[in-house]
Amino acid sequence: MSPIDGQPWVDLKTDYAFKQLFGQPQTTDILRAFLNALLHREGADAIAQVSVANSERTANRYGGKTKRLDIYAQTDRQERINLEIQVGREPATVPRALLYWASVFEAQAVQGMDYQDLAPTLSINVLNFRLFRSTADYHTTYHIYQDPGHLGQLTDMLALHMIELPKFRRLWRQGGSTGLTIG
Repeated sequence: MSPIDGQPWVDLKTDYAFKQLFGQPQTTDILRAFLNALLHREGADAIAQVSVANSERTANRYGGKTKRLDIYAQTDRQERINLEIQVGREPATVPRALLYWASVFEAQAVQGMDYQDLAPTLSINVLNFRLFRSTADYHTTYHIYQDPGHLGQLTDMLALHMIELPKFRRLWRQGGSTGLTIG
């Protein structure tokens, strides 16, 4: 990393730095601005408040896998958000993202709760590698749609966002529009 005034830069792609920047109670304004820019939320649609909470997900059954989320947040609309940074290429990136999304979605269900009270859950995965070779888009979003023909979205309860940093950096260096507006 290049130093500024003799001080080395902090690599924000490390889990520790990423959590310090986005996952602390005193940095929720940064997290809120990032989420609003990434999700293109403005005006009445903007996230007004976001809180961070315990990111450890214990196994919900004997022998189950404990998951340690990078950042777990909840918006003023009760949306659940899992924000992850993944530095190294991992062959199971997509299954892992789905498992983490499912653990956050499932954790909000409590005994006696009406299913209609479940809140939308977003999984945002910031990747320091190219995951999809078939598109130049740095930000791809996935929902559940009807097959065949994609006639409509089944629900807004699931959204998986994949942010590929190499594609973002390339676009930014070329002077292209990233579509992000921080305001």
